[in-house]
Amino acid sequence: MPRGVYNHKSLTQEHKAKIAVSKLGMKYKPMSEQGKANIAAGKTGVPLSEEHIISISVAHLGMKYKPMSEQGKANISAAKIGITFTTEQIANRRVAQKIALNRPEVKAANSANRKKYLKEHPEENPWYVDGSCSNGSSPDYHKNFTEEFRESIRDRDNRVCQICGKLEEKNNQALCVHHIHYDLMNDCSNTEDFISLCNSCHSATNSNREYWESKLLSKE
Repeated sequence: MPRGVYNHKSLTQEHKAKIAVSKLGMKYKPMSEQGKANIAAGKTGVPLSEEHIISISVAHLGMKYKPMSEQGKANISAAKIGITFTTEQIANRRVAQKIALNRPEVKAANSANRKKYLKEHPEENPWYVDGSCSNGSSPDYHKNFTEEFRESIRDRDNRVCQICGKLEEKNNQALCVHHIHYDLMNDCSNTEDFISLCNSCHSATNSNREYWESKLLSKE
């Protein structure tokens, strides 16, 4: 047949799609019914979200769309303006964030927010026992719970944590004197209601109180 003389036959959309993807070295996949419905919706004027449009675009390449994370967006934004972060720079940024959080005004604001939250939700305060926290931040103690009294409890317990055995000198500060019955208004008339604990063990006793009360009473 002479060059240029042939029976012209128009290509179907599916055939065109096969040719297009073959140029990219990929295998053609027929469009799903859902995909056809999406395109039909677009043609009838139904607006598509940005994420939906991206999903359709990558679907043409045979890939599955995954929304980009905020970190990914930040990386792309930085790359567009020529910024690249080294490991050292990332570490420095983290240090800078810690420094910022330790600024007096920031700490004061965070403290105020914390106090406000605990005042509105006193049950979330580890010191809270039947309304014994006055301002949602610090507990009310009986007037007899003085430093002199606490020192007498520490001396009685040989300045050793009565749960883990840590010495007070290893605690980096004086041992905590714990109210075994969690009654902060205990008048301190019975010294057996108190016990010396290190910081870690004292923090542990703020949860599962029934267990710790029973356990510490059994040590008497």
